[in-house]
Amino acid sequence: MRNGLSPTKVLPGSPSFFTEALDHLSVNPVLVLRQLISFLGKGGVIYLTTPNFYRSENLAKIGRRENPLPLYPLANSDYHHHTREFSMAELLQLLVESGGSIKCWYFSDCWDEVPVKWEERANLVTVAGK
Repeated sequence: MRNGLSPTKVLPGSPSFFTEALDHLSVNPVLVLRQLISFLGKGGVIYLTTPNFYRSENLAKIGRRENPLPLYPLANSDYHHHTREFSMAELLQLLVESGGSIKCWYFSDCWDEVPVKWEERANLVTVAGK
């Protein structure tokens, strides 16, 4: 166990999934990603997803001079608040700074209700190894 994180078992080539969580953390993401990458076995990868800060919904709010991210709620009982959202460039840089090797990345439309430009899709998806 290191820094409160404990892998149950590292299997060579097995994927690890870290989805829709990075945006809820109130620590430097490099600390978390470094640990996750260190847990990977030979050929293992991390499949990471997080909201795209530059999604069309946020860009529309920015265009109206509105902040797309709400203040931290007084009562956050369901822990749904996004502490920090990322751009794809930031996310890729964080993974590399954490010792990761980018295997692939893309903008996902899994949360979009209508078709939008590729880079304005609501979700970021990355796959990284050691």
